[in-house]
Amino acid sequence: MIEIKHKFNGQAIRVVEADALAGADLAGARLEMADLARKDMTGINLKGADLAAADLTGARLSRANMAAVNLAGANLESATLVGASLAGANLAAANMAGADLTGCDLTGARLVGANLAGADLTRADLRGADISHGSLEDAGVQGALYDDATRFPELFFDPQKKGAILMKPASPGVK
Repeated sequence: MIEIKHKFNGQAIRVVEADALAGADLAGARLEMADLARKDMTGINLKGADLAAADLTGARLSRANMAAVNLAGANLESATLVGASLAGANLAAANMAGADLTGCDLTGARLVGANLAGADLTRADLRGADISHGSLEDAGVQGALYDDATRFPELFFDPQKKGAILMKPASPGVK
């Protein structure tokens, strides 16, 4: 059983079935250190929620709205986040080793010190993301988008050679 205190009404929401969180609206919820390992949260709305240090190991978060979410220090090892929005999210020092981030929106996300070793970032949008001091060892970035504002780990030499696509800013007057 999972007990979640939702910030809007302070009442506890008790969830018995593992799939009961799929499609739920928990925008702005305070879920610090929650144990949500291996839960199906497909399509959940966690926009602006606080999941600092939460355990999301092996969780299914495909198509989740996690924009501006706080996942600092969270464990997302082997989690599935295909097509999720993590725009502006704080993922500092998060463990995302082996996570599937295919097609994720990580624009402006803070991933400083995050472990993305073996993660799949195929077609992810990394424009403006800060992955400095993190690990992208054996991560797949084929077709991932990045720009001049994207900060990669120091030892991640040439994203283009690994298949990522550099997006240049549009020329003035071009629409």
